[in-house]
Amino acid sequence: DGFWARRQQVNGTATLAHIEGRLESEGWLPNFDLAAAGALPTGRRGREFSDSEVYKHLEALAWEIGRTADDDLERRFRAIVRRVAAAQEPDGYLNTQFGRPGQGERWTELEWGHELYCLGHLFQAAVARERTRPGADDGLRDIARRAADLVCREFGPDGRDAICGHAEVEVGLAELGRAFGEQRYLDQAALFIERHG
Repeated sequence: DGFWARRQQVNGTATLAHIEGRLESEGWLPNFDLAAAGALPTGRRGREFSDSEVYKHLEALAWEIGRTADDDLERRFRAIVRRVAAAQEPDGYLNTQFGRPGQGERWTELEWGHELYCLGHLFQAAVARERTRPGADDGLRDIARRAADLVCREFGPDGRDAICGHAEVEVGLAELGRAFGEQRYLDQAALFIERHG
């Protein structure tokens, strides 16, 4: 009841749709379509961290779906997840700014590139979905797991001794590890934190 209930209702009925419209018009959602079509970097729009905004939107949708069980929000959530899934590389890599011909190589601009930061927000979206719809068949859980497994391979104890310049992947991995019961994600989060000093 009260103030926060009204704010939640506005969020669910107006704000989320507005955000989705802006993600489309600004090109940040279409970036995933370009990635899936092999058309990057031509036409990519937004800053290096714009992928994270799509994941934050998915997280917000997941919490609202959990609160209301709204069928339209569920449909929109699944449609966005399909677009994200289509852009994921076979090894789990997922980013529209790096890693393809004509773009910077993966993991080469960790201080400012936000690759790991973006994945942290992907993990947070998957956690929100798991907490509100455990075992949902939309594919987000698998997308996040494949990306997290890649992070563990690339940056684990025997991998790159590096960290992201913008903290977030640590929180995302820790929450993902708890939600999915995967100790290796918690261990990787701890390793990143230790590397921060």
